[in-house]
Amino acid sequence: MAYCSRSEHCVFDVMEKLSAAAVSEDDANEIVQELIRLGYIDELRYARAFVNDKFRFNKWGKIKIAHVLRQKKVASNVIQEALDTIDDEAYNQVLMQLIESKKKTTKATATQQRAAVMRFALSRGFEYETIMRLLR
Repeated sequence: MAYCSRSEHCVFDVMEKLSAAAVSEDDANEIVQELIRLGYIDELRYARAFVNDKFRFNKWGKIKIAHVLRQKKVASNVIQEALDTIDDEAYNQVLMQLIESKKKTTKATATQQRAAVMRFALSRGFEYETIMRLLR
């Protein structure tokens, strides 16, 4: 309970923590179910907080955020609902800021610069179509 009350955690994180503490799988499942019942673990609440933090502070795109959440075994419908909380205008604005920042630091021909910016934005998890639309 103390671990879950300090910050948001998903079932996967808690199971990993319990496994590291050498708790048997049956006991770990029981503990997780009790934490869910008491409201200490809520996958949707976790996903929303994760999406918010990674978008606002790390400037990650939806693809990268969704990928990490899938690695943590969060359900697809929960991931989609959490990603839907990102405002499209703010999303485009963050991507545009990243593009402009990368353009300033890339010293190359226009074609090479465009390719570097594209690779950078893709590595941050932004969608190809969105990047192309903003690069025009």
